[in-house]
Amino acid sequence: MSLKRQISIIFENAHYFIVNKPPGTPSQPPDSRTWKRTHPDLDPTPLLENFKTLYSSDKQVESCRTVHRIDHCVTGGMLIAKTKDASAKFSRFLRKGGNNGYKLQRKYVAIVEQPSRLNETSNSDINYGPQYNSLISHDGKQITKFKKVDDQCIILQLVTGKKHQIRYHLSQILNQPILNDQKYGSTAKLPRAFKNQIALHSACITTKIGLQTKWHLIPMKYNNTGELWPRKYVSEEGEFISSIKDVLMENWD
Repeated sequence: MSLKRQISIIFENAHYFIVNKPPGTPSQPPDSRTWKRTHPDLDPTPLLENFKTLYSSDKQVESCRTVHRIDHCVTGGMLIAKTKDASAKFSRFLRKGGNNGYKLQRKYVAIVEQPSRLNETSNSDINYGPQYNSLISHDGKQITKFKKVDDQCIILQLVTGKKHQIRYHLSQILNQPILNDQKYGSTAKLPRAFKNQIALHSACITTKIGLQTKWHLIPMKYNNTGELWPRKYVSEEGEFISSIKDVLMENWD
């Protein structure tokens, strides 16, 4: 698959692009020495640099900026702001929330392992609610909303956006590490093709600019063989089943 097909544009308007990030691509420039030691087989070129190179001939990409990050092993939707002003307004919302800047919310789909009986879940870090539940850590500084589709599939929405937050919360609070996330305790044995990919996908990005709200669903098409992402959740075309899409489109405010 060509790189241009891998970093596909899902949506474009005057303010931003939504692109579908492949596994193994960093969303920010990594530390070169650490990256070469821990990921010797991966290109350290960040997503934005590849995106500008790929689309410079037919898109206005010179002023584009990323405003959020996802881990290199995570796939799915990333918003790329087209202008300095749009970048600043999305970043302001991510820092302050509320009615500040341009609203940007991200929902993820995760496939998780069953909890270990040797490490019972601590309910003190979970707030249960009628619409969604919350995972909370670091004295309330890290918060993730979530809803279970079933025991294997969980949909999550970031409230804060700290490094590895979803991966940490699922492993350390729910005691259900993401499938193939060996850094956080997964014991899955998958083929080498999945070495740089875990079962966590940025599946829905919601924006609000002025009075206009848009929902963007991002298909999971990378290494979509049915092994990492079972067919009962994702079709061969990368589309999530309707019950997952319904939850992704819910408003959890």
